[in-house]
Amino acid sequence: MDKINAIKYIIFQVAVEFNKYHSAAENDIKYFNEHNNFNLSKCLMLPYIITIANGKKNFFLNEDGIFKNSFLPIIARNNEKVVIGNLDVEFILYNELSLDLKFNNDGNLILDDNFFNQTFNLDKDLIAIINYSIQFFIARRYDDFAILNSAVLAKLTIQNSAFEVIQKFIKSKNIQEESIIVKLFNIVISQSVYFTSFNDSLEEKFELEDSHGD
Repeated sequence: MDKINAIKYIIFQVAVEFNKYHSAAENDIKYFNEHNNFNLSKCLMLPYIITIANGKKNFFLNEDGIFKNSFLPIIARNNEKVVIGNLDVEFILYNELSLDLKFNNDGNLILDDNFFNQTFNLDKDLIAIINYSIQFFIARRYDDFAILNSAVLAKLTIQNSAFEVIQKFIKSKNIQEESIIVKLFNIVISQSVYFTSFNDSLEEKFELEDSHGD
C-alpha cells in the first residue's frame, strides 16, 4: 500500500505544480479536472522520472527502496518508455483500478473533491525526497515539467544511459520475460548516469521552498 500511496503522492505533487504553472490555486480541483493532460500513461511514467531526477535515486531503488524492481523499460519501436508496476511472481503493470484513479472519456485524470486534502501516511524522508526531486527537476531540467504530455515524458524516460544499456542487452540476449528485465533494469539504473547528460552529484544544491506535505 505504501508503494501505491507513493505513486499517488507523486501524482498529487505534480498536479499541484500543474495548477501553479497555470496560475491557478494549488488545490483547485475544478481547474485541474477541466484542463489537465494526466492520462494513465503519464501517471505511470512520473515515478521513474522522479526517481532518476537527482542523485538520491538509490534511496528509491536499493534493497529497502519503495520502487525497487518496479520499473519496466518498454523497448517496442515507436512506443519506447519506462513505466511502473509491481513485481511479485510476475510483473504486473499498474492500471487505473490498482491505483484507484479515475479518468474521463478523453483519458485524462479526474480527481475527487478530497484529493488535495488527503493524508498519504508516508515516511517523512520519502516525502522529503519526492518533493526535492520534483522541485529539482523543475529548477534544473524543465520548468514546464508538470504540463508535459505523455509523448514528451516518454522521450524523457529513455534519455539516459540506463535505457540504452538495457535495450541493447535485452536485444542481444533475446530476453523477453518481464520479471527478469525489471530486475536487470533496477541494477542498471542504480549504476548508471542519473539523467540525460548531467552529472547531478556535481550540480549545486538548491533550497526547497515549499515541501507541500511535510
